[in-house]
Amino acid sequence: MFGPIFDGVFAAILIILTIIFLMGKGEKILQFFNGNRKLQNKKRTEEEKKQYSRVMGIFTGILAVSEILVALYPDNQIIIILSLGIVIADLVAVGIYSKKYN
Repeated sequence: MFGPIFDGVFAAILIILTIIFLMGKGEKILQFFNGNRKLQNKKRTEEEKKQYSRVMGIFTGILAVSEILVALYPDNQIIIILSLGIVIADLVAVGIYSKKYN
């Protein structure tokens, strides 16, 4: 998309985030991106936090695979459209899960 170096760095960042989230240790990263909002007063168990972190790991893993596909085949329109569809479906699924989680 922006060039092979950008695609490689972005894919590497996504892969690292995926590993962290799938290990269930991404709570601090999620709090950072949440902006420490005080909208929720729910107390969550450690297992619920780990499950949410793992779902975010699956989300970032799908994004990483999509980014790698686009990086490997930048001129193939079918791959790009397929990748875009995968990302949109991934966003919808995470949105649905997030509503259920909150």
